[in-house]
Amino acid sequence: MGHITIQNTSLTAEQVFTVFQSGLSERYEVRRSSLPAIDFIVKKSALVGVGVKLQNKGGEARVRCAPMVPSTLLRVLLMNGLLSALFLGPILKKTLKDVEGFASSAPG
Repeated sequence: MGHITIQNTSLTAEQVFTVFQSGLSERYEVRRSSLPAIDFIVKKSALVGVGVKLQNKGGEARVRCAPMVPSTLLRVLLMNGLLSALFLGPILKKTLKDVEGFASSAPG
């Protein structure tokens, strides 16, 4: 899991979601998450995605990104992603790097 530190502590998860949606919507589906530890998901497919969480802490904001299986059913079938890490590792890593690269160069 990677993170990008931002000096702007007034950022909200909604603002970060809007930036990601406008910048990544041509390549990925960006949607809100119902999971408590994730603000939104950048989804490449039902098997490949990145969970994004904004944390305001200690005078700075951090955007945390973690590879995940977006589909709840597939996440359960793949034992919460353990099997997906074995079979989809390179694709998950590439997607994570793409999202982190966007986050580090995004305005705000």
